[in-house]
Amino acid sequence: MAYKYNDGSRSDELIKKMIPVMVLWSMYSWTQQHTYGDLAKIVGAKTPRLGYQLGLIDDIFVDLNKKYNRNIPTLNALIVNANTGLPSDGLDYVETSYSSLSKEEKETYAKGKNQKAHDYDYSWVLNELGLTLPTLLPSSIIDSARKNISSHKGGEGEHHKRLKDFVYNNPECLDIKNVVKSEKEYSLISGDILDIYFKSSNQIWAIEVKSHISADADILRGIYQCVKYKAILEAEKAVKQYNSDIHTLLILEREIPQKYAEIAYFLNVSYIDNFHIPT
Repeated sequence: MAYKYNDGSRSDELIKKMIPVMVLWSMYSWTQQHTYGDLAKIVGAKTPRLGYQLGLIDDIFVDLNKKYNRNIPTLNALIVNANTGLPSDGLDYVETSYSSLSKEEKETYAKGKNQKAHDYDYSWVLNELGLTLPTLLPSSIIDSARKNISSHKGGEGEHHKRLKDFVYNNPECLDIKNVVKSEKEYSLISGDILDIYFKSSNQIWAIEVKSHISADADILRGIYQCVKYKAILEAEKAVKQYNSDIHTLLILEREIPQKYAEIAYFLNVSYIDNFHIPT
């Protein structure tokens, strides 16, 4: 039986979860890798084999394009194979020549499609389909965290400094190798200050650290700091035209609260929690 939107099938259930997640990624983390496994975990699929559902999403967009004379950018190029870092050849369903492209051409194609997705306002698409973006935290929790963050005063504490110094002096503990430049309190063009900056021959790492005494609100702040740092460094990369891959990392000496782990996951912010300085 042919699929129809709202038919109540398992694919319909997954698609209604996938589209909002992919729209969210297109808004906030379109330059980062989101694997089929990541998507499966978030939408509760038993397998990362979601190519069929991704194809149906493209069909839905094609139908909306015809109905409203629009040109909705595909979201499918956001999802990549964990081994190759590229969309699978199943993307031929969207672009028939994709599988015949070289690796470099596939990278260029995916980046172009993801940039278009980032620039597009999908709000009308979500409204038309009766969908909304995922809400991970009640507004009361966000407002409380904002209040706690804005009321935070004072300079760097001894615990934060100790953690920062250790990570700065031991990049190998994060499996960061061949560092050619390292700096603490690194200034971005936006005026933001990174705790730690590492540069290797082909990678840049922006690292934020939170000690074991950091409050929940400060951990939430750290997640959004990483989102901001990533965007700023990507913009600098675009202007300067260098080839380094941009990475951000949040390091926590305590366990991350589950509610914030979900936000980090949705925003594709990498973190290490329960990090311990060797004694």
